[in-house]
Amino acid sequence: MPPQLPELISSYSEFVDFRNQAKGESIVDLKDRKWLSSTSVLLLAYLRTKYGCALHSTGSSNAKGYLDLMTQDPMWWAKGLKVILSKGNSYIPFSELPKEEEDFRILFAKISDLIKSHKPSGGEEAFKYVLSELTDNVYQHSNFENSYMMGQAYKNQGYVELSFIDDGISIPGNFEKHKISFEGDWNAISMAVGGKSTKNDYERGTGLISSLKIYCEGADAEAMIVSRKGLYYKKSQETQLYRLEEQQKFPGTLISIRIPLKKNNIEIYQYLG
Repeated sequence: MPPQLPELISSYSEFVDFRNQAKGESIVDLKDRKWLSSTSVLLLAYLRTKYGCALHSTGSSNAKGYLDLMTQDPMWWAKGLKVILSKGNSYIPFSELPKEEEDFRILFAKISDLIKSHKPSGGEEAFKYVLSELTDNVYQHSNFENSYMMGQAYKNQGYVELSFIDDGISIPGNFEKHKISFEGDWNAISMAVGGKSTKNDYERGTGLISSLKIYCEGADAEAMIVSRKGLYYKKSQETQLYRLEEQQKFPGTLISIRIPLKKNNIEIYQYLG
C-alpha cells in the first residue's frame, strides 16, 4: 500500500504486520504503543482468538492495559449487570455477538440503555439504525464463528469510532456462494455498498449503503470495509478501492466508521431508500 494512508487504513496495514509476527512467533509485541483505536482493539482481539497468540509489551505500553481492560469481558451484556456506564463515560464495551440473531436483541437493548447516558454523534436514532443494519448483515450473510463490535469516543482526537469484525465467509465469498459475478474482491465490496444483494428482495440489500450514507454524507465521517482481498474506503462522498495482496487479505469482514464528534442529530430518512 502507498504511504500517507488515512489512519483507518493504516490501522489495518499495521494489523497485517502484527498478524505476520503472530504466525511466526505466536507473540505480538505492542512495544511502547501509547493508545489503540477501536479498530485496532478488534483486530488484536481477533488475532488472539484466531491464532491463540500472546499480546505483550516490551516497553511501557498504555495500549496494552487499555486492550486488556476493553476485552476482559466480551459477554458483559449477558450477565444481568446493572448499568455499567454512568453519565460521562464514552465507550460501548467490547462485545461478542451471540451466535443466534434473536439473542442479539439482548445486547442491542443493553447498548441502547448505555448510549442514553452518552449521546452518540449524530443522535440516537442514527446510531440505532446503523447498529441494527450492520449487525443484520453479519447474521444474514457471514456464517461467522466469531464476531465482535465496540465503540469509543476519542474526545482529544475529535471523533467516535464504531467497529465490527467477523470471521465469516466474506462479502466476495457470499457473492460466490450465490453465483453473483464480480471483477475482483474490491469490486464485490463496491457492489455490496452500492446495494447489490444476495436476497431476492432488492430492498434487503440497502442496509449497508444507507448506513454509510447516514454517517459519511450526514456527518462527514469516514468508513473502511475490508473483506478478503478487497479494501473499500469512503470519506464524505469520495471513495477509494484497494486490491490487497495474498498476505494482506482478511478472510472475514471488518467494518469501521469514524464519525466526527457533533451534537446535532442526523435526519436519517433522507438517506434511506
